[in-house]
Amino acid sequence: MISHIMIRNKVDIRVRYAETDVMGVVHHAHYWVWCEVARVALMDVMGYPYKRIEVEGFYLPVVELQAKYRASAYFDDDLSVWAEIQELPRSRVEIIYAIERQGKRLFDGSSRHAFVRKGGGVCKPPRAWLEVLMPYVT
Repeated sequence: MISHIMIRNKVDIRVRYAETDVMGVVHHAHYWVWCEVARVALMDVMGYPYKRIEVEGFYLPVVELQAKYRASAYFDDDLSVWAEIQELPRSRVEIIYAIERQGKRLFDGSSRHAFVRKGGGVCKPPRAWLEVLMPYVT
């Protein structure tokens, strides 16, 4: 049985000129940078910062990315970047993303990250990390 979680957080991003091409359109790679900003902020809101995972001897490398670009973002846009965890992870955690401009969806995506011990080897999430998620399990 899969346990469902609803923990969600939003960060606000203002598109910088350097993130756009000559037409003022954001290059697709920057969406993933913004997703990373949202993912790190989500971990902070959870009360288990990304840095703590590393200090405790774990890494979270990306093993899969999925993206759907719905509309372009442009220089000087004010964007909302959402990150959420929907399911309790076993050895991998999936983060779901949405990027919006004034309520209009521009991007949907997800990233999967394996829990890996320093020195190698996929493993289960740290017990303390799971305990932080438990209040959000439905």
